[in-house]
Amino acid sequence: MLGGGLQIHRSHWTAMQHIVKAECYGDKALRTLSDGRVLPASRSCIKDLKDAGILPV
Repeated sequence: MLGGGLQIHRSHWTAMQHIVKAECYGDKALRTLSDGRVLPASRSCIKDLKDAGILPV
């Protein structure tokens, strides 16, 4: 985690307070942000999302 946010994909850094929904589908994960955008999370970032409490362990 970096300064209140996470690198969830090589193209996306997300502020923690703007993640309103987290979903997993097998080895794929999606984040819904407060502005309605849905962004993918790379498989390599899923551990960081779990460590941050955004995804269930």
